[in-house]
Amino acid sequence: NYRQYNLSWKEGGVNPDQHPEHSKYIDEFCSSFYTDVTKLICNAREKIEQQKRSTNYNTDYDEIVHHLNFVNEKTEMFCGQKDFLDKVKDFLDKSSNRVPLVIYAESGVGKTSVMAQICKDLQKWFKKEQCVRIIKFLGTSAKSNNLFDVLLGVCQQLADTYDIIMEPTGS
Repeated sequence: NYRQYNLSWKEGGVNPDQHPEHSKYIDEFCSSFYTDVTKLICNAREKIEQQKRSTNYNTDYDEIVHHLNFVNEKTEMFCGQKDFLDKVKDFLDKSSNRVPLVIYAESGVGKTSVMAQICKDLQKWFKKEQCVRIIKFLGTSAKSNNLFDVLLGVCQQLADTYDIIMEPTGS
């Protein structure tokens, strides 16, 4: 895709304030650029949506890989916290326990690293059981910047994992 514009050269270069034809050129160029880029983005979005519909999968695998890489990054130098991790394992081990694990503390004390380590340890802790791990670190990607996208991503991942068809969502 390309467009050709003809513009007579004037001394001093393109100057829309002094030459009306330059002003017209700038207006046309900006309008065409906006229209073309918007069309390309819409076409790319539609192509992705068609691929999702044709595969029956909703999960954005690049997003999953991003968060798993973040887990690896946060746990690479992780050490200590054994007592706390043991308490978490005991909490999760209680089969009758149907409440979420909530970890809260002041900013900067390592909650993110601990959650990443828990995610990594789950597979080791529950070897015999099928363990589905879904982890999202808020604010680390475009699709984790707002709660709607995070929750939608979790629901899509669960739906794909358990082969459930989700109702379409509005855009």
